[in-house]
Amino acid sequence: MQRVRPGCGQGIEIGPLVLLLAIAVLVMAGVVALRTAGALRPAELVGHDVIVTLARQVTERPDPGVVVLGVDDRAKADLGWPLADATVARIIEILAAAEPAAIGLDFFRGDMPVGPLGQAADPADTERLVALMERTPNLALVLDTFAKELPPRLASLAEMDRLVSPNLVPDPDDVVRRGILGDVFPDPEVAEPVLGIWSLAARLAQLATAGEALAPDGAVPEEVLPIGRRAVAPLRAEDGPYAGAESVGGGYEFLASWPVTDLPVLRITDLLAGRLPPDALRDKVVLVGSTARSVGDIVTSPLLDRASETALPGRSLFGVEAHAQLTAQLLLEARGQVPPFRPAPPWAWLVVTGLACLLGAAAGGLIAAPALSLPALLLGALAWPAIALYGFVQGIWLAWVPPLLGWLGAAGLGFVLVAWRERRQRARLTGLFRTYLPPSVADTLWAGRDRLLKEGRPVPQTMVATVLFSDVRGFTAVSERMTPAELLDWLEAFHTLMADCIAEEGGIVADFMGDGMMAAFGVPVPRTDAAGEAADARAAVAAALKIRRRLPDLSGKLVASGRPGIAIRIGIHTGPLVAGAIGGRARLQYTILGDTVNTAARLESWAGPGADGDGDHCRILISATTLHHLDEHCHARPVGSLTLKGKAQPVPVFRVTDEVGDPLGV
Repeated sequence: MQRVRPGCGQGIEIGPLVLLLAIAVLVMAGVVALRTAGALRPAELVGHDVIVTLARQVTERPDPGVVVLGVDDRAKADLGWPLADATVARIIEILAAAEPAAIGLDFFRGDMPVGPLGQAADPADTERLVALMERTPNLALVLDTFAKELPPRLASLAEMDRLVSPNLVPDPDDVVRRGILGDVFPDPEVAEPVLGIWSLAARLAQLATAGEALAPDGAVPEEVLPIGRRAVAPLRAEDGPYAGAESVGGGYEFLASWPVTDLPVLRITDLLAGRLPPDALRDKVVLVGSTARSVGDIVTSPLLDRASETALPGRSLFGVEAHAQLTAQLLLEARGQVPPFRPAPPWAWLVVTGLACLLGAAAGGLIAAPALSLPALLLGALAWPAIALYGFVQGIWLAWVPPLLGWLGAAGLGFVLVAWRERRQRARLTGLFRTYLPPSVADTLWAGRDRLLKEGRPVPQTMVATVLFSDVRGFTAVSERMTPAELLDWLEAFHTLMADCIAEEGGIVADFMGDGMMAAFGVPVPRTDAAGEAADARAAVAAALKIRRRLPDLSGKLVASGRPGIAIRIGIHTGPLVAGAIGGRARLQYTILGDTVNTAARLESWAGPGADGDGDHCRILISATTLHHLDEHCHARPVGSLTLKGKAQPVPVFRVTDEVGDPLGV
């Protein structure tokens, strides 16, 4: 790349690393702005669901010992709904005899008497039920938290801390991605809300681990409610996938991990009929609730595959199953069987996103080959959800949508930057060789630009090449017969023919000199062997013979249009020369220098004995060196010698008369 010093009339050209760094910073700022405004939240929630689903497929969690006893539609038809007080009492008695770790009733009871299906309620059954619940120490009953007053019958259970909240916390898209440790109520004596009632999941986890010696490691902050070994700070609005959400936080919320792959769902009628195995419920946490579609207690899980062990399709599951999943999570975390699931620190996503932007800009900007850049882009895009999945397994939620967006944005802009810079450099490079740079030469030069170019200009090189000079015979007299516009049009037609023939044989036009032209074969990419040097010599003579063949047609058209025909002289010589760029920073020109160039020019203008001979419309003179490389590929006869200033020996001159059987590919 050409670097310009200050004060030379141009600005300082910024290096690629600085531009890539600027791209990374720009993309990072955009991602931060989008996430802060909440624009990424829908994508992040979907990303959360993807990781939760994948985690269940790649990890095996210990059995938390949680079972659901469901009242399905058949049981509802047989037993009625809500269940009669006497039926509930019988269920509790059977469960208590099975020695479960805890019992959770996910339906309201005790506020008013409920009789058997089609029969009047007996208040005595209700009193017996309440008394039974009081005598069952590991039982928790959900409370209608929307009721204005606590039912008097349940006052004793409230004092025992056995009434719990049934509330789930769905997101605006009705997906349950969070749980709560309990409902909070405002307290006029403190600034922050305080816990008013435990959630069903939290209370069951406490009851199930009550006899276990479990405690958090280290000091527990005041805002943390520990359960066994679990001590996780409440969820805040900027945590997890909820950046910019106003409806998150403000209570004892936590991110749900949905740890149980196959949650057992048993039928309540099997329990009442004694059809369950004796150990099916021992030391288990049993949640009793509705699994009847007609009741309508159905929620949506974040799982993208089938969520429920019942007949519910897709992501749907019953509310009691959601409570069971939250209970299982708290139990596993309380016992230390899995790491407590918590969001990463608020600064973590900034660090990861910044790293993603830097790596993305580097991948897009430094890996120029599409065959490498596309796989690198895809691998990088897969890396961020993979990192998030690993973090999830370790109990940490890492936001992966922002770094993915940063990676793709920075990589895309970096790739565009490289493409733009390469296109600009290629245009500058090809501009040095004018319009008639053969595509094959341009491709070879571009592929070897790191070796052939330095700071945007060709590296000076000594090489063996073949030089072709041409000139219009009698140009002065011809030019006086045409107006300037006609003369330029006449020359353009001639130069176009010449340049086309030269390019077709792999040469380049090094310079136009009025009616003359200098071309070279074997530059700017030097040959490395004698065979290549010979091929260049043959290509130069082949181009000259093509010009000889095509020139009569052009002359005929010119004469038909009232303009003079064209007769030219060509001189060709092979030998060592120096090739490179000359000129100032504002304008560079590729050129070739040396005795080889001078010899070719003298051959073109040679006026020795019999120089014009038979009036050939395209006289082609070559040196002995060039003839040596032709072998028997064309007819050439000696016509004299050329004495050069500073040379002791004259240069033999040969005139090309015709090619043999088109061996040069003309």
